[in-house]
Amino acid sequence: MKFESRHAFRRLSASLLLAPAMLSLSTSVSAQTAAGDGAAVLEEVVVTATKRGAASVQDVALSIRALGARELQDKGVEDFADWARLVPGLTAEDQGPGEKRYIVRGIRSVGPATVGVYYDDAVVTGFNPEDDGGGRNADIRLYDSERIEVLRGPQGTLYGEGSMSGTIRVITNKPDTESMYGALEGDGAWTEHGGGSAKFNGFINLPATETFAVRAVGWYENESGFVDNVRLGIDDVNDEETYGGRIAARWVPNDRLTIDASYTGQSTELGGKQRYFPSIGELETDEYTVDLYEDDLDIFQLGLDYDLGFGSLHASTAFLDRDVFFRFDSTELLIFFGVPLPFALAVTDQPDHREIWTNEMRFASNLGGRFEYVVGAFYQESKRDFESKVISTDLNGVPNGTEPDIFGRISSFDIDQVAFFGEATFDFTPRVQGLVGLRYFDYSQDSFSMETLPFGGFDPGEEPLPDPARSAGDSDVTYKASLTWFMNDDVHFYGLYSEGFRQGGTNSTGFGNAIVIPEEFEPDTIENYEFGVKTTWLNGGLIANLSVYRIDWDNIQTQEQEPVQGFNFIGNAGKARVEGFEFELFSQLSSQLQLGLGIGYQDARLTEDQPVLEVETPVGRDGDPIPFVPEWTANASLQYDFTISGPWNAYVRADYSFTDSTQTQFNRNGEFYNEQDAYTLLDLRFGMDSGDWRFSVYLDNVFDERAEITIVENRAVPLSIFTNRPRTAGISVRRNF
Repeated sequence: MKFESRHAFRRLSASLLLAPAMLSLSTSVSAQTAAGDGAAVLEEVVVTATKRGAASVQDVALSIRALGARELQDKGVEDFADWARLVPGLTAEDQGPGEKRYIVRGIRSVGPATVGVYYDDAVVTGFNPEDDGGGRNADIRLYDSERIEVLRGPQGTLYGEGSMSGTIRVITNKPDTESMYGALEGDGAWTEHGGGSAKFNGFINLPATETFAVRAVGWYENESGFVDNVRLGIDDVNDEETYGGRIAARWVPNDRLTIDASYTGQSTELGGKQRYFPSIGELETDEYTVDLYEDDLDIFQLGLDYDLGFGSLHASTAFLDRDVFFRFDSTELLIFFGVPLPFALAVTDQPDHREIWTNEMRFASNLGGRFEYVVGAFYQESKRDFESKVISTDLNGVPNGTEPDIFGRISSFDIDQVAFFGEATFDFTPRVQGLVGLRYFDYSQDSFSMETLPFGGFDPGEEPLPDPARSAGDSDVTYKASLTWFMNDDVHFYGLYSEGFRQGGTNSTGFGNAIVIPEEFEPDTIENYEFGVKTTWLNGGLIANLSVYRIDWDNIQTQEQEPVQGFNFIGNAGKARVEGFEFELFSQLSSQLQLGLGIGYQDARLTEDQPVLEVETPVGRDGDPIPFVPEWTANASLQYDFTISGPWNAYVRADYSFTDSTQTQFNRNGEFYNEQDAYTLLDLRFGMDSGDWRFSVYLDNVFDERAEITIVENRAVPLSIFTNRPRTAGISVRRNF
């Protein structure tokens, strides 16, 4: 699957030519609007990313994209895939629901996550050190969300090691003590090459007293698949069923104290993977088995906010419990190792259980003078239990039981982390502000692994023996400093230096003495140098923001191979640099017409050769692009609001996105090197509402683009393409009460 350079160049050229044209149109039309009626202003989005209270996104000296409730509703956002393309600099190595590795500013590699993910105060970042399937970022549904914040660049001081290159925060709507209200919504859709889908969601806000309220949210989705397994004769094998809900309570006993508690639960079941084998046909596979996937999570949270007058105290505790069952066809791998059919028919089941207990307490000052600060402490315990079971199947791909009869191993990780952090700002003048921040952290990891069944089984009288317990740990300090010049109330410039850190860890084998690999891998770090400008024009009718950055990445965590059996493990090798920018423009062209535009550029490359390993594997060379990182991304949104007649208000909306080509390995001489084509997507939506009723019709993926989102090929999997949902038409009805 090779890159069609001329085709991609045309698409990129169209995206770049679109930018100045839209900017020119925006400026001229907005100027006329401002002169004619001063009411054409953009909706202000308030964020809490700095942990020092609410602030307009335009006042924060940070590259941040915030999507408010109105934009989420008008776009019809339900999960990550619906909104991510609206954010320059954010992409994902995507293998379907629950299987996304987020990438911000081109920082992508194996090992622990490089982007921190928060659901309110709960850390829900995916963790998949073996880089097998399962356990990546969960697709929690976003119904009844207040906003989404994407913080680009390392957030090492306030958010810690998991936010090496950025942070994603989902903020849900909290209970309201003022009044009772709610909504019910139903959605029906039809997908080409697939079938019908149905979705239902709703919420209710119930104030019990003047100081106590409860908010309940629920959702159910049954989506058609669109990939056919021609070997087993199963159509639309990748169907999905997801259901879940959230219940939250808020107690406000007085004007100073607010206590929030919530529970979120969700279950997802997939019939198969969202990929196809181009050697077989478009949207077709010939797997020998059905690859089931189940993902169940529970999130418990408790938070307290207390206003002390001279500052505010926030304390929170959150617990994530997640169970993932991941199955993949192992037949091709056994055939590669010389096992003939039908004896090679097998699946690998990988149950994965993860727990994260997160605690944070912080104080943010409100001194009212030139000096302000936030200080805090953080403690986290996380645990992962992982099992890999290779089980033979019958001729129909059905496993012969639930226990391994070909090979089995187990492993577990326990990670404890403590941190102390702080940031302080000082106004040198009414227009110049400085910021310094640091975070001290200490982590330790203990791991255990054991082979439960070797290939070929145990010799008579032999017992399974665990591998020696392994430990790793480190402590360090990350720093941040910035200087901001507020030229006036609508324009400010900032220069920023920030550091990012990703913890190291232990390598788990579970193969006894048959395979010897390094006991642990080291942390890797990044240094970010950034210059940005945020501007607001025409009395709030036009916003234009630009950030330019350079990132130096050292001691990269990489996937390496043991030279005898070819077993993969994580090591450290090489350096890289990412240079790029993010430009975003939002314009209220008139009181009815609104434009959004985003362009991201990231040149992410190695800056030194990776060391040659003992095994004959092509390694990355100085100048090689980082895999799965597109050089260009672009998006544009246009929405027109109007009145049909009488009480009916309506809108039409178009969302366009462009993602540049990428490659799957550093070195194009690699055995499984592939290039992923650039792609563009267009979604259209029409909505109308009157009183408590709202109707919407939509057409997603208008041109039925078969995007090459992620290509996977290895000894266990033939060349396969994870793709997007084909053209889908739908209608939704919402009733507020």
